[in-house]
Amino acid sequence: MHNDIYFNEPGWAGMKNTPNGKNKNEAYCKFIRAANMKFAMLEQIKNPTPEFKHIIHWHFYLNKKNIIKQIEKWQKLIKDLPTKSF
Repeated sequence: MHNDIYFNEPGWAGMKNTPNGKNKNEAYCKFIRAANMKFAMLEQIKNPTPEFKHIIHWHFYLNKKNIIKQIEKWQKLIKDLPTKSF
């Protein structure tokens, strides 16, 4: 995931390289990382689209070491994110 995703959203590019923009980007990145883990990863493992179940499970199986490593990094980065953010 790119580290400056907040500034890719319409209307926010002008805040790049400002203190307020940096704070907003960090908060947005935390939220997106948590949502990726919850919806793009965990939800797909638990309830995959039936037609893609085998492919999804195979993907996570083949990439489990790298995925676990990434999740561990993200968990450290989002540790102070409110639990009811989404």
